[in-house]
Amino acid sequence: MQVEKDAMYRELRDRLARAKKIGQMSAKLDLERKVQAKGKKFKVKGAENGMPAVYRWKQQRQK
Repeated sequence: MQVEKDAMYRELRDRLARAKKIGQMSAKLDLERKVQAKGKKFKVKGAENGMPAVYRWKQQRQK
């Protein structure tokens, strides 16, 4: 019974780690797509701990 419980906790830990990794990669790809778009932008904070850099865009007047 303890072996099964340990296996279930190991699987849960692995699933959570994979979900975190996929979330970070998704954020990185989304940021790359946004940075390539038009508009003035400046970096607020560099990348750290596996998370992408933080950018801020200048507001543009809507026509």
